[in-house]
This record gives sequence, structure tokens and C-alpha cells, in this order.
Amino acid sequence: AVPQDLSSIAWAVATSRTRDQSAYALLAKVSSEAQRKIDEFVPQDIAMCAWSFAKVAARDRQLLRLFADRSVERVHELNGQNLANVVWSLATVHEMHEPLMTIIARTRADTIQGLGPQEYSNIVWSFATLKSLAKWTDAEILFR
Repeated sequence: AVPQDLSSIAWAVATSRTRDQSAYALLAKVSSEAQRKIDEFVPQDIAMCAWSFAKVAARDRQLLRLFADRSVERVHELNGQNLANVVWSLATVHEMHEPLMTIIARTRADTIQGLGPQEYSNIVWSFATLKSLAKWTDAEILFR
């Protein structure tokens, strides 16, 4: 399967609200395949797949760390929604990813394409949830 298919499958499971053994087995297969194909994921697929895993509380920290690593590599390609979804996903499973959080913290909000009020709010919530607001009280991202 290609990354877009994998992220679509994960999204379908997350939005269906199915939380049974078969849903988690399917997500395990998606995770395994996604980890093998991580270098092929584009920002939209990274964001949607990360959001989906966090939404179902799959707690696949290894996969989320890989998505965060990939986001660091391609940070200038991610729009506001992509960044917000990846960071929200990490915060939701309480997974701190210092490199990604540092890059986001050092980025002025007005330089991120498509960063609207909802995305901005999700990023700030993620910083607070990860108990990292104190560390970055002078972070560029916190000021528009």
C-alpha cells in the first residue's frame, strides 16, 4: 500500500469510532507498513496518519516518533494544519519530541502557511500538555 492509502485506512478507523480488536489489528498492520515506507510519506499523509493513531489512543509511540522525525526533515513543507496535527498527536499520547517542538517554538506563527486560529490553539495546547510552555515562554510560535 502507498502512504496515502495507509493514512486513509487509519483515518477511516479513527473516524468510525470502532475500537474493537479487529480495528486495532488493522492499525497494527498499517503501523508496520507505514514504518517500512516512512520515507515515502508526504506531509499530509504524516499528519493524517499521526492524528488517526492518536485519536484512537493506539499509543504507537514508535510510529509517532518516526512521523515527528520525518516532520523535522520536511518542516518547511508542512502547513499549519499538518504541524498542528502532528504536535497534537504527540501531546495526546504524552510523547515529547524535542527536535520538532524546538523547531516549532522557534518559528514565528505568521510564517507558517495556513496557520489559522484552530491550528494555533492546538499547537499551544500541545506545548502546555507536554509541560513545555515554561521552557519556551519566549517562543516565537506563541506570538503572532
